[in-house]
Amino acid sequence: MRQGVHPSYNFEALLTRTKPQPGELGRAKINAVAVRNRLALEFRIRRAMAIGSQVRGTAVRYYSDADYMYIFSRDDTRWGRATINSTTLLDNVRSLLIGRYPNTEIGRDGQAIVIGFAQGQRSMDIVPGWFDGFESRRPIYKIPDGAGEWIRTSPELHDSLFKTADLQARGKLSRTIRLLKWWKYSRATPLPISSFYAELVLSSLGTCVGVKSYSTCMYDSLLALHQRNGRALQDPAGISGLIPMASTQAKLQQAREAIASALDRAARACDAERVRNHLEANYQWNLLFNGEF
Repeated sequence: MRQGVHPSYNFEALLTRTKPQPGELGRAKINAVAVRNRLALEFRIRRAMAIGSQVRGTAVRYYSDADYMYIFSRDDTRWGRATINSTTLLDNVRSLLIGRYPNTEIGRDGQAIVIGFAQGQRSMDIVPGWFDGFESRRPIYKIPDGAGEWIRTSPELHDSLFKTADLQARGKLSRTIRLLKWWKYSRATPLPISSFYAELVLSSLGTCVGVKSYSTCMYDSLLALHQRNGRALQDPAGISGLIPMASTQAKLQQAREAIASALDRAARACDAERVRNHLEANYQWNLLFNGEF
């Protein structure tokens, strides 16, 4: 952090150094192909596609996992005429991948199987799913809900909605999400706030549309999250039902408290910036980012 400069300089510098490098994305694609080849030994994989932050341009270097959805044949998700428990498919996928990567940590995190490539520094989330038809001319898939059942999702539709909102914000929405993720991760234990939730909330509100500095975008984003007070969001695409901010009540309370504290810091920083006290503004932003501004 350069202390006496305008905060916008430090925001731009932070965005530059936290942007994923081309080599990281290239390694993720190589790993995705290897995983597909392994899964194809026992399953009929129709498609493998990148999803999440790397597609929407909100990935953060060092912290964002590579997320891939593997579309299975419908027959692979059935036992007789019934659909199998989604946990069964997750366990089968994990067992198969352990055989391919015996010295790599492979676990289950709710809806996904997580492979800790490079001792966990380049983790990959594998979400199995199956095609369930079309809606609004976009494909709909069923994926595990983390509790044995299946939920509907449409990465292409969600990506399209987010990219439209980001275009309206001239790219500042995706960059502000990256700043929020850096705030979320810049501590010993990352804050339990769903990035997908934050992306949908801010894109649906048009939070970063207009002539705004990063300071204002950050303040407005934290204010929007604070005002929701942790309430689950009805999927703007009308696909996935209610989307929670955190997975448990304890984590939800932790998230609420962290957002309230960060909003106070952001307000102090913006007040200082308005009177051109850049030293104080940068100090407050550095506190908010836990010394990583």
